[in-house]
Amino acid sequence: MPVVTAQIRVDADPVFGEHVGVLAEPARFQCHLARIERFKDTELSQLAVHDLTIRALDAGIICGSMVPKVLQEYRQPRHPEFRPRNLWSYHNAMTETLKGNLGMLPARTQRLNVLCETFAGHNEYEHIFHLPGYNQVKQKPLKIRVL
Repeated sequence: MPVVTAQIRVDADPVFGEHVGVLAEPARFQCHLARIERFKDTELSQLAVHDLTIRALDAGIICGSMVPKVLQEYRQPRHPEFRPRNLWSYHNAMTETLKGNLGMLPARTQRLNVLCETFAGHNEYEHIFHLPGYNQVKQKPLKIRVL
């Protein structure tokens, strides 16, 4: 088991150390806590869950084989804290599904945060979707016919 030291920014992988450093700064940590609260306050319908999942696929956050896993984890979360039907629970279903490929995890998690922040109406990071190599498919506005 890894040991957390006072020199974690030096000892850790540079990418990991950078992310730990972000949370170690009080102002950034408060932003992180505010994000969690925004996600908890954003309720999701089944339609929104499906839309977010397809957008995650389009953005390269998940691959096609992960779609059933995301939906299963969201519908029947393994942790009781994630039973409420909100964006926080969805975010956790996604991160639970993303576990395993450590090389791709930081980039995928960053993209997931942008997707969820944008969905919650906090568009500060929306420009990230337009970076070269982001794998985003140009999307046409979704037209839904209600019967």
